[in-house]
Amino acid sequence: MSEIKLCKKIKEFIIKNHLYISFIILFVYLSPFLIFWDDIPVIIHDNLDSTIIWWKILSNSKMLFADNHAI
Repeated sequence: MSEIKLCKKIKEFIIKNHLYISFIILFVYLSPFLIFWDDIPVIIHDNLDSTIIWWKILSNSKMLFADNHAI
């Protein structure tokens, strides 16, 4: 029975304070940007260059809309 009461209390707490909880989570998520400001390492996954070349080769060879087995 105590577990059910505890779950109800947790749910009530979350419902009453959901706005504060969301701001705390957002602050924790963004805290490295606020702490390190300009020196934060940001990883950028850049696949755009290879994708453009791949589409260009397909369009030049008239295979842009070809079947997968034809390519």
